[in-house]
Amino acid sequence: MDGYEVATLMRGAEKTRSLPIVFVTASANDELAALKGYDAGAVDYLRKPLDPDIVCSKVRVFAALARQRITITEQRAKLAKNAVELQRSARELERSNSELDQFAMVAAHDLKAPLRTIAGFLEIITDELGDSLTDDIKQMMEMTIDSAHHMHTMISSLLELARVRDEPVALQPIDWSELGQSTCDLLAIRISEQQATVRVLPSVALTASLNQMRQLMLNLLENALNYGGEGATIEIGSREEQGAE
Repeated sequence: MDGYEVATLMRGAEKTRSLPIVFVTASANDELAALKGYDAGAVDYLRKPLDPDIVCSKVRVFAALARQRITITEQRAKLAKNAVELQRSARELERSNSELDQFAMVAAHDLKAPLRTIAGFLEIITDELGDSLTDDIKQMMEMTIDSAHHMHTMISSLLELARVRDEPVALQPIDWSELGQSTCDLLAIRISEQQATVRVLPSVALTASLNQMRQLMLNLLENALNYGGEGATIEIGSREEQGAE
């Protein structure tokens, strides 16, 4: 077995495939032999007499290149493994999101039914008792009914959002001041309990999603009541800034 056959076997074996092979020959100017060596997998073809410094330098370079090649191969394998894991995680996330959407749809439908019942019974009670109710009780009944209708609307909006999540949100002109006043009405009992003062200021015209802005307003006012303390003064308004989009 000559050196060419050894080189071919090394290139065909997994463990020795990446090892750099250098042919050394005493033949002078044998170009065909050199080409045969390169074809067999050699990285260099040296002729005697050898210069030790040059040989050592070349060996160091070839060894470094071999190490880099091994590192690149390992990194590619890791990247391929990570890609497979990412794809699997993406599929699991998609499945989890689908299950969550289904659960939210079922839960929302289950919540809407009792809310309709509560609002309906309260409306019947209010109509039946009529003038026997005091003004304060009537106001509380009306606010409770409004709150039930508001919650029903929010749940319907969440269901609609789940259905058209990837579609554009419907925008419409919104009266921020009117929205602020209706939100105050929903939280009237809490505002009274905290002896807070809420002022709704004139506001600029706004185009947005009504349901999203209603939820935003409710969150802002609840936070103001949570952190403002008893007797807080809260102002609701909006302003237009130059350069804002």
